[in-house]
Amino acid sequence: MVVKIRLARFGKTNRPFYNIVVAHARTARNSRPLEVIGTYDPVPKPDLYGDEKKLHKDIKLDITRAQYWVGVGAQPTDTMWRLLSMVGILQPKWPKPLPGQQQLVKKEPVKKQAAKKHPAKKQQPGKKGSAKPYLGKKPAILRAVGIKRAAKKPQGKKPVAKKQPVKK
Repeated sequence: MVVKIRLARFGKTNRPFYNIVVAHARTARNSRPLEVIGTYDPVPKPDLYGDEKKLHKDIKLDITRAQYWVGVGAQPTDTMWRLLSMVGILQPKWPKPLPGQQQLVKKEPVKKQAAKKHPAKKQQPGKKGSAKPYLGKKPAILRAVGIKRAAKKPQGKKPVAKKQPVKK
């Protein structure tokens, strides 16, 4: 069974507080976990030991147990992956780009550009550039579009030749 490292929510309304737990993947969020390895308070609080204007979020984590569960194969959720990478147990899943690097820019898909170049060319209804018709499980839509379903071969028992009675 898959084991996950995830957050279990506690606290009041608008005052979240999370336990960092190790639990089976199919159990409910707040059900009894295999082990509680820490706590996470996402509400920013002023720093007690430094500059009072800086805010921080409390993360208390048993690092040795977290390393053990990751080593055994427990899968952290995305939020827990981020927290574990902040502590130094895991590598960041989505590393930040370096100052000299540019972020990826999404380009317009080729199909839309081709349609703009050839406005007189129209596609046949029901076809999206492929030669095969759609053979999904929506026959009402297929009839409305005008595509005919391909004939299926019957799947069943093969016809058995009847035995003729032996004449004596």
